[in-house]
Amino acid sequence: MLQGGITHQDFAGHKGTIWAGDVQWMTAGRGIVNSEMPAGEGPNTGLQLWINLFRKDKMSARTENKTV
Repeated sequence: MLQGGITHQDFAGHKGTIWAGDVQWMTAGRGIVNSEMPAGEGPNTGLQLWINLFRKDKMSARTENKTV
């Protein structure tokens, strides 16, 4: 996240907010339904990168990590 913050929530009830300087890594495993909404007031600037995993890694268990 470059500026501001984003709150992420998924169908399994996991919820968290990342702020400027944070990085979030998430794999979908067998699938995921999620939402991302602005956190707080003011501008939000961030980047998302989607990667097509190798076949052997596609159906792995879902993971999520946050780095501050």
